[in-house]
Amino acid sequence: MQVAILKKIRHQNLVTLIGACPERQILIYEFLPNGSLKDHLTESGQRRRFTWKRRVRAASSICSALIFLHNTEPYPIVHGNLKTSNILFSKDNVCKLSNFTMSHLLQYTSKPVSFWGGVKGFARMLIGSDTHKTQLDVSALGIILLQLVTAQEPKDLRKNVLSKLGDIIRFQGKSMEQQHEVLKSIVDPDLKKCQLDDAAEMLFLGLKCSDPNEKHRPDLAADVWPLIEEMKSSASHRQG
Repeated sequence: MQVAILKKIRHQNLVTLIGACPERQILIYEFLPNGSLKDHLTESGQRRRFTWKRRVRAASSICSALIFLHNTEPYPIVHGNLKTSNILFSKDNVCKLSNFTMSHLLQYTSKPVSFWGGVKGFARMLIGSDTHKTQLDVSALGIILLQLVTAQEPKDLRKNVLSKLGDIIRFQGKSMEQQHEVLKSIVDPDLKKCQLDDAAEMLFLGLKCSDPNEKHRPDLAADVWPLIEEMKSSASHRQG
């Protein structure tokens, strides 16, 4: 039954479940040959080719997929494990979310579950209101937005970025050169054509989404999506 439900989930930015082999307890997904977002941000050769335009497009794809999942009926679907290693690229460099199987099943039970040997007890972590559950994904998206700009690991990233941007606030009223130097120290040096103002906008958006107080986080559809789409349009005009 769970496989039948998952096969009905179709979105251009979600990895497609093709079928299953119950005898071997295997789910069969479409093949995505161009690696993960983690690969693109950590491997030097890929990172140099991972332009600002492509990074903003990835942010748009991730946000679009989350909005879709959070608005499914009759229950919102929470990814619950959103990170760069679970975001994959197709042969055409379309960005897709993977590994949300367990999260979908958790909508139907508050008891420990196991899906073909999956993680037991994880369900208890997501018990609560639908809004609270979806906020887990909003916070994770915020960290990924910070990683798209900095190409740094997620550990302590929010704290480090917040500290650096605090320096920019302290430099307000002083030279723009000083503010830009602080921004340059945050932005991935392999981003050759990134406008610093655009980078700052994504950093601030990432900080808002990852705010420890979920009541302060923006709404994905109403607030985050329009801003990312503006960034995508701006990046397209600037880079062709």
